[in-house]
Amino acid sequence: MGEKDAENKECVIPAALMKDGNNNSSSSSRLTVKHTNVWPLQKVKEAVFFFREATAVAPEAISEYLTTPSCFPLQVCACYMASLPLVGKTLPEALRELLTVLPLPREGQRIERLLEYFSAAYFAANMNTKSVFAPSTYGFLSDSGTHCSGKSCKMCVATEVDRQVFPFCEDSLCFVAVVATVMLNTDQHNPHAGAKMNRKSFISQMSAAVKSSHFTTSFA
Repeated sequence: MGEKDAENKECVIPAALMKDGNNNSSSSSRLTVKHTNVWPLQKVKEAVFFFREATAVAPEAISEYLTTPSCFPLQVCACYMASLPLVGKTLPEALRELLTVLPLPREGQRIERLLEYFSAAYFAANMNTKSVFAPSTYGFLSDSGTHCSGKSCKMCVATEVDRQVFPFCEDSLCFVAVVATVMLNTDQHNPHAGAKMNRKSFISQMSAAVKSSHFTTSFA
């Protein structure tokens, strides 16, 4: 795929991923930016299909590719995350869907990239029940029907989301919870960790992060 296949148009990219490119922001919120190398949706979908169906490619290699700080891999990463069945799932269930198919990269910055795109897809899936792919959020993503050619399937059917299951009202809060949950899981399963984090300390840390004890209590 050459440069001639790319298009010059707007796309949605998390600001944190633009640190080395067009933007110096340290925020994790998404930005709509002018980018000269936005690839056609069909090519992005073909890459996602390849990675979802490939058996000869190591999952670790896929994680490394999807977190490469270049436009096409990041478009593929966003579409890949949006292809996961995340509607109506609790955060642990949604993370399980991710980690069943992809391991976290080893590098810290790549982990952040993967989790940021995952949290954005998880938030969009549960805030826009008309389409798991939330085209209003991701300008380069497809609408429902990619997996079933327009027929009903678990990934395309609109679902009413229980706010006790999905209490997030902002994508930034969702991202904080995703990272905190991964850190909690790492802490609980790390044999070299000192004092293990408990529910009370987890809620306390989340409250400090989002300034809402109600949010963290219902989430935890």
